[in-house]
Parts: sequence; structure tokens; C-alpha cells
Amino acid sequence: HHVGAGGGAAGPRTGGGPYALVIGVEVYSRFLAPDDRATSALFGDGAAAAVLGPVPAPYGITAMGMGADGTRADDVLIPAGGSRRPATADTLAALDHTIHMDGRAVRDFITAILPRLVADATADAGTKPGDLALVVPHQPNPKLVADLAPAAGLDPHQLAIAGRDVGNIGAASLPYALHRALTDDRLYPGDQVLLAGFGAGLTWAHVLLTWPPLT
Repeated sequence: HHVGAGGGAAGPRTGGGPYALVIGVEVYSRFLAPDDRATSALFGDGAAAAVLGPVPAPYGITAMGMGADGTRADDVLIPAGGSRRPATADTLAALDHTIHMDGRAVRDFITAILPRLVADATADAGTKPGDLALVVPHQPNPKLVADLAPAAGLDPHQLAIAGRDVGNIGAASLPYALHRALTDDRLYPGDQVLLAGFGAGLTWAHVLLTWPPLT
């Protein structure tokens, strides 16, 4: 079915329903080791939300997909504090309740996955990267993501980059960047918009949608 996304007073309103409120919140500051520059310089706290609901054809979602590779779970994780390794004096002393990240492995993952998400989404929809009005990517490293635009068949102006201001705010990063693009007047009815998410797990997903009129 067709689904549109928007938020606050700027979001599309078509009446009826049903609607879903999708919320992403991160408080990474509680899980950072201040002396670990590889993580403390990248992660931030943030919250954002999107309202999903019916919109008339041809607007709404046109393609979507997701995937995961659990064999690479150790590339970025919080090792302790869950059911596998409950909190103990030893886990606290080892700082295993903070984010541990293999920066090189994560960089390699991002370099491979962003062009793949763009290619998969556009192939599914029978379009081309150049036809996308806006690409809203997860932003664990905003500079790296921006530098990958040519490899993904994109121009830098097609990317919605907000992580330079707020850092990697995880689950909040896509709706936050989408909202920024909306308030910056970068979205118009009929625009092809790609949301490209990826992160720990390792996991990834994409949603391609046609932006609806704001009524």
C-alpha cells in the first residue's frame, strides 16, 4: 500500500488513517568512553519521529528492502550489559558497557553498503540514481558518506547531510535529516526520495518513496 512520511505542521494530511508514529531515540553519551576518540568524537544524543499514513497513488513507498550480516556483529557493539554478559565488577572495570568499534571495518562496510543500497533501490523501482531528488542516509561519519556520492552515482547536492551538526544519532538520524530537508524546502510533491539506513548488527535497509503533496 502507499505510505507517506511527514512530521509536525509540515506533514501531509489526507484524513482517515490508519497512522503510525515511528520514533527513534539515542542517548549514546551514556555509553561512550571519553578517552576513546574513535567513538566519542562521532556519536551524539538525538530524537526524531515520523508519521506514516495513507496517501493517494502514485505517491508513497515504491520500493523497500532490508538485510543483516550477524557474522560481523563485533565490528561495532556494546559488549556487556545484556543477557549474554550481565553487568559485573569486571565488565565495568573493562569499560565493556561502552561502545566498541573497529573503525576500519565499519568504514569498509559503509563504503560498500551505501552504493549498494542506492543501486538496489533504483533497480527495484526501474529508475536511476540521478533521478533521485534526495537521498537521506544514515550518517555514522558524515564526511565519509558525502565522499561516497560519486561511487553511488550521485551528486553531493542529492544527499541530505545533517550529521555534521549533531553527529551519529543512530535511530534518530534518518528522520532528523529528513525533517531538516523538509524545513530547508528541499522536498516537493513527486520527488523521488531514498531513505538508506545501516548500522550495528550489521544491518541495512532502504525505502524509496514518492513525496506526496502537503495539504
